[in-house]
Amino acid sequence: MTDSDERPQRDALPRMMMFVGVITLIALAILAWFALGN
Repeated sequence: MTDSDERPQRDALPRMMMFVGVITLIALAILAWFALGN
């Protein structure tokens, strides 16, 4: 428990990167859908 309390950023970083990755994939999918639709 002491390790997590001393370094909380090590746990938050992967979640942040995964969140950004999902947002980027959704944005690219929407852009591609609009490009193919038009």
